Amino acid sequence: MAAEGGKSEIDMEGLLNKFKTFAISSSGKRGEQLTEAEKTHFNAKANGKMIKQAFEGKKQYTGISAHADIVLSQNKDDKKLPYMTLTREKIDTYLTDLAVKHLCPKLKLKEKELARDDPRVEECKTEMASFILSADLGITKVKESKTGNVKGLTDTSKYTGTSKERFDASGKGKGKEGRVDKKDDSGYVLAYKGKETYDSKQQ
Repeated sequence: MAAEGGKSEIDMEGLLNKFKTFAISSSGKRGEQLTEAEKTHFNAKANGKMIKQAFEGKKQYTGISAHADIVLSQNKDDKKLPYMTLTREKIDTYLTDLAVKHLCPKLKLKEKELARDDPRVEECKTEMASFILSADLGITKVKESKTGNVKGLTDTSKYTGTSKERFDASGKGKGKEGRVDKKDDSGYVLAYKGKETYDSKQQ
């Protein structure tokens, strides 16, 4: 949908949060270890991950990753720094540059020949923004095995038979004592072994 003046309505606040999510996940630190400023440092790793999650499998955006690398480099605050500082304005410029760079080869135009406020650029920006907003970090939850019975193998309270005898009430292994039946060789006669077994032998 286009707003007045021909510009697209893009959720810049949502985009800022989405870019930050990828920036934090690619920082090499836990989120709580980062300063508020560091959470806005959008580096090449974050850029590559976001572009992959947003555009993978979308044939109309083949080659977008290489374009995004160039656009990120162009929008760094300082060429010596490895990141772009995230602001709504910076993200808007990033998307505009990316749309222009993506469209020019398709339209067979030079970048300077395609106006940044061209309706085609705005349309491309809107579509790219929607894909980015829908992107996730690519982290999948490990599913519990339906056939491996992992919980059953690790929960000693459910063991039976000899397996149960190898662990005490707390679940701690008894070691050799739990694996070997030991004979009691104590007795009053030196040569006699098998204490308290006489009565059972007479039966």
